[in-house]
Amino acid sequence: MKPLRLTMQAFGPYAMREVVDFTDAMRSGLFGIYGPTGAGKSSIFSGISFALFGEAAKDEQAVASLRSDHSAADMLTEVELIFEVGQRRFCVRRQPEQMRPAQRGGGETKHGHTASLFEATGVALDAITQDNPGKVIAEKKVGEVGAYIQDLLGYGAAQFRQIVLLPQGRFEKFLLARTDERLAILRELFDVSLYRNLALHLKEKARDEKAAITRLLDVHRDVISREGCSTLDELADATQAADAKAQVCESEAKEAEQAAQACAQALVEARQADKDFVELDAAKSAQADLSAKAPAFEVMKRLMDEAALAQGLADVDAAVAECLARVSKAEQNKASAAAKQQTANDAHQTATVALVTQQGRADERKALEARDGQLRQWQEALAGAAGLASARETSAAAHSAAVSAYNSAHILFEQARAKRDMCANGVTQARDINARITACTARGGALTTERDQARSYNAAQRALDEAQGIRARDQSSCEAAEERHGHAASAYEEAEQRLSAAQAVHLAEKLANGEPCPVCGSTEHPSPAQGDASSQNLDQRFRTAKATLGAARTELAAAQNGLAASLATVTERSNSLAALPAPTRPLAEIEADLQSVRTDLEKFGGPRDEAAVVNAFHLAEEALATAQNDAEAKRSAQEKASIENAAAAARYDAAIQHVPENLRNTTALGDAITLNERTLAALIAALDKAIAAERSAAEMLAAQDAELRGVEAALGAAQHQHAAATSTFNDRLDAVGLTPERYTALKAEIARIPEHRAALDTFNQDSIGAASRVALAEARIAELARPDIVALDARHAETSSRREQAHGAASTARVQATRLAALIVQLKAEREAITAREAAYGPLGAVAEALNGSNAAKTDIEAFAITAMFDRVLDAANLRLKPMSAGRYTLQREQESRGNAKRGLGVAAFDIHTGRPRAISTLSGGETFQAALSLALGLSDVVESLSGGIRLDTIFIDEGFGSLDTETLDQALQTLQDLVGQSRTVGLISHIDLVQQVIPNGFSIEKSVNGSTIKKRAA
Repeated sequence: MKPLRLTMQAFGPYAMREVVDFTDAMRSGLFGIYGPTGAGKSSIFSGISFALFGEAAKDEQAVASLRSDHSAADMLTEVELIFEVGQRRFCVRRQPEQMRPAQRGGGETKHGHTASLFEATGVALDAITQDNPGKVIAEKKVGEVGAYIQDLLGYGAAQFRQIVLLPQGRFEKFLLARTDERLAILRELFDVSLYRNLALHLKEKARDEKAAITRLLDVHRDVISREGCSTLDELADATQAADAKAQVCESEAKEAEQAAQACAQALVEARQADKDFVELDAAKSAQADLSAKAPAFEVMKRLMDEAALAQGLADVDAAVAECLARVSKAEQNKASAAAKQQTANDAHQTATVALVTQQGRADERKALEARDGQLRQWQEALAGAAGLASARETSAAAHSAAVSAYNSAHILFEQARAKRDMCANGVTQARDINARITACTARGGALTTERDQARSYNAAQRALDEAQGIRARDQSSCEAAEERHGHAASAYEEAEQRLSAAQAVHLAEKLANGEPCPVCGSTEHPSPAQGDASSQNLDQRFRTAKATLGAARTELAAAQNGLAASLATVTERSNSLAALPAPTRPLAEIEADLQSVRTDLEKFGGPRDEAAVVNAFHLAEEALATAQNDAEAKRSAQEKASIENAAAAARYDAAIQHVPENLRNTTALGDAITLNERTLAALIAALDKAIAAERSAAEMLAAQDAELRGVEAALGAAQHQHAAATSTFNDRLDAVGLTPERYTALKAEIARIPEHRAALDTFNQDSIGAASRVALAEARIAELARPDIVALDARHAETSSRREQAHGAASTARVQATRLAALIVQLKAEREAITAREAAYGPLGAVAEALNGSNAAKTDIEAFAITAMFDRVLDAANLRLKPMSAGRYTLQREQESRGNAKRGLGVAAFDIHTGRPRAISTLSGGETFQAALSLALGLSDVVESLSGGIRLDTIFIDEGFGSLDTETLDQALQTLQDLVGQSRTVGLISHIDLVQQVIPNGFSIEKSVNGSTIKKRAA
């Protein structure tokens, strides 16, 4: 990570906006930050740490304390950092959680923590502004920004404070850290997740496999145990016993089935014979039922006769009912009249109480009359102070106008300032656009050259590919010609040989015994050549083969010449291609970039007139000055009007000091007088109303008393008529021999007389039919004996039950035998699988235990890997410590003997003077500084070399030089300068004069009562 520009606003000791441009410092490689104690040197590093991670440089410092105490309340604390990682450039902005003035109603409101991250790769540093920060990666999302930056850098805030930022007075913390603390830091810096994940994976896999085998064994034993056995052999014996039992049960079930079938057949035959006996029983039962009902029907007949007598008394009964209804109505009228009389009486009592209550409020009416006099006096006082009130209103209006004038002037001032700022931004934007147009134009030229070179290279490549294609074709033609030439040569040789053989036959035909051979001269011819039919036309074949061979030679020569020419062309074009620079990327990508540059230039619309925007800025500044003067004048006038308004108000208040505060307004006082008058009038009206109500209630009560006496007389007359009708009815009852109670009971039977008559007729007919049915049934069984169905039924039930039990027992026994046989097969297969799985688990468990620390060194693979990397850190640290300590000290890792004897990450200093290692805590302050600095630098070297995603382009050292003597300080500075030579930038904070002399470039912090400011130092 390489910081380029840090901007802090209202941050730490910096009250305003401070910009730290690290460009020159990064270029020099080694720079310093100097200033008095408390000026804010370390706050620069806190700004970097907060921008990246949202935390201060000191892990114990609260983020809320980063807010500047010198800043205005409406200026938000904000930090912006532009930095590079490799070839990529980023801009991050943060605002911590803080309180700010509320926009409405005064007071304060909480402003939450926000963070935004932009990528500005390819954008010039000066072109990165508040409005042009680059491409958005995450905006106002604290979590996303933090995760992206930590992934980008490869470390978090804690590691940043350990290996990038070495805080004041504590950068030896890593040197003195305990093994577990150092292990935690190194685990974050070195990517040993592969080893950790491998060990955990094997451990979990071995644990899961062992647990699975244990579960299988438990299930295996549990299955055997549930059968009442302890081993498979016992279970096999139980299976054989179950099979024997099943065979016995099946034999018993067969015998029981035969007995049950015989008994069922006998029962069917007996029931068929018993049907006539059952019919006789049913007929006698039906006849007996009818005989039992005969007395009831006699009673029904008598009841029907009495109901006929009661039917003749219906007329006198109706007359009695009508008189009774008139009596009931009279009684209801009496109850209603009595209720009305009671209501009227209650109303009269209520009215009497209300009248007494109103008569008792005489004191309230007197108090309201006195209140009316007091209000009239206050009304006169207000009328007397009317002039002073007018003067107060006039001064208040003048004050309001002055306030409005000042507000308007202030708005114009703010508008003028906004316009001045806009013009200033316009100047910046114009210069920025012109710079970007210049950069785009230059980039366009470079891309045009790159495109032309790529086109030339691609054309040469295509020409070479074409020549290579022709060469391949010529090579194929040449090879074909060579093959044809070979065939032709072979054919020619064969033809020549056959022709020579034919000529020998021709000579042999002329040979004679004793005569010399014309070729060899021999007179003996033991085996002369013999000819056949194939020897014909050999001379013609020979000439044809010779001609074909000649043509093949000519073709081969032409193909070889063509191949030589195409090879020469390939060589020529290869040389031409080699002379051209090869493009570093595809032509389409170059053309796309060139088109993008052209599009950007079109968007800019041409260069801006900087002189015009600068002139507009100056005019806006003049307008701002004028508006500011006018606002100040209006503010003075507002203050004067405010004083005059206060004096007028004081005079008016003195004149009406006796008038209550809430009644000093004429309208309010008038309303109070009106309310008092209305209240008094309401009390008087209420008294009059109570008197009238009491009089009306008394009259109503007298009327209701008269009505009640009338309805009581009507009730007496109705009761007399009812008594006369009742006497007549009783005489008629005596005449027919009925009592009133019996008459009442018979009234319900009058309507049922037809029903009773029909029921009597039906009963008589059923009795005749039942007697006939019994006679027929007795005739059918006259000579038969009835079978014992109950005994046969019991026997059938017994044999059926025995059969079901036998079949159930046989089925259960067979199922048990079959299940146990299948279980035996299953358990044997499972036992073989478990045995094989146990054998396979052995190597896995051993490797998992070894990688997780169950080994001779008692070290897991992750700790072993970190230990190996830490050895490299110590080697790198000793490359610095040896020169700084004049060769006296080297750091070495010490083995820990405590606990479970893991290989340790403890550090000791080997002292060449004593020839033995010594504890770090025994070193002097300067020696400890040397060791800690060397270890930090070595750690940064190894972290960057081992972690491809971590780049430590810059490290910062905050103080620590005060404990060094001059010679040691020289050696430390020399070491840092050597480090700079290895393409790494180092920033120092120090107040030592020698450090400032050796490293003059950097930044100076100037401290004042209003906050600190930062200035750049030059070499």
